[in-house]
Amino acid sequence: PGIQMTDIGENGYDPGVHNYSAAIPEGAAGIVFTAGENGPQTSDVTDLSAEGWFVNSGYTSTNNDGTNVFTALPWGTDISGGGSQGGGEQGGGEQGGGGEQGGGSGQTVQFTNNLGWSSVYVHAWSSDGTPLTQWPGIQMTDIGENGYDPGVHNYSATIPEGAAGIVFTAGENGPQTTDVLDLSAEGWFVNSGYTTQQDGKTLYNALPWGTDISGGGSQGGGSDTYTVRFSCNWGGTMRAYYWAEGNTPVEWNSAPTMNVEQQDNGCGQSVYVIDIPSIYNMVIFQNGSKQTVDINTNSQSTNYFDAGESNGKHNVGTW
Repeated sequence: PGIQMTDIGENGYDPGVHNYSAAIPEGAAGIVFTAGENGPQTSDVTDLSAEGWFVNSGYTSTNNDGTNVFTALPWGTDISGGGSQGGGEQGGGEQGGGGEQGGGSGQTVQFTNNLGWSSVYVHAWSSDGTPLTQWPGIQMTDIGENGYDPGVHNYSATIPEGAAGIVFTAGENGPQTTDVLDLSAEGWFVNSGYTTQQDGKTLYNALPWGTDISGGGSQGGGSDTYTVRFSCNWGGTMRAYYWAEGNTPVEWNSAPTMNVEQQDNGCGQSVYVIDIPSIYNMVIFQNGSKQTVDINTNSQSTNYFDAGESNGKHNVGTW
């Protein structure tokens, strides 16, 4: 039914009524809001210029297949007394009250997941330090590759209105960035070479897109990774579970999927490939039923092959 939207809090007009936010893929020309696979839904939205939309039980339409759908009304639509849908204020009706229907939503922030965190969150607070989100924050939406580095994705979320500072994090107890107090950048990224020690914990500096980390040329959300390959005849979905001492960014069952580079390398094996953030030097290749021994890659690009099972785990060689 689409991207699951994130609850960003009450709309500021009606107690208990919440707004939801999501970043849709670039190039989208139409959207529809829905409550799930077989749940109610809105009419198609083909004009995406509004700041947001709402529904009201008095405004419905019928699809070509006879399904009743709720009309997606742009914020600000006048539905008072059955009035016009084109602008004005929302009053009366089920929403109650008066005043313009608006979202109380804030700015959209973006983050390049250079280090391959399994999930990305953004936590926000106001100018007086009051938290606007519950830790670890709003789960950000994967909006696709960053356009610079294959396999490196950007994430997006809309933070609550009034946010004065944010921090990006991989979850409740995961790695996180330094505080971001200047929210004027289009997006941020991290790099394993840029960290700050705080209260005995290593934080990744949140670097605005365009920051030069190379001594010449601009960083546009690029990666700091190395490439590993693994050849075997196991079949199934091959995953790379990687970590470093004291830093485990991915879970076993949701470890990143490796891409198939060759179906057959001439030795009856498939070749799988993945880029791993350089901060992580340990990896296990696994398909859910078979796995390798722990491999110390030394964060160097290396090609591995299955060298046979021993004590329930597969040894590896290099090629």
